[in-house]
Amino acid sequence: MTQEPLKPRRRPVQSRSRITRNAILEAFVRLLLEKTYARLTIREIAAVAAVDLGTVYEYFPSKKSIAANCIHQRFKSVG
Repeated sequence: MTQEPLKPRRRPVQSRSRITRNAILEAFVRLLLEKTYARLTIREIAAVAAVDLGTVYEYFPSKKSIAANCIHQRFKSVG
């Protein structure tokens, strides 16, 4: 079994990129409040974030990566 990467594919440099990345992470959290992780899809995350599906994959390789980054951001804000 291969380990799927959890790190983001792209690190936002410009403010526009940071806004896009944050929109994806916020969409994930909003959807997670409505349904279980297993029922969430990347397509739904893209729709709520108002970005193309390909844009989500430019930033994150998988749903698991989005979840890991949300957790990481939460811990950074606590500490």
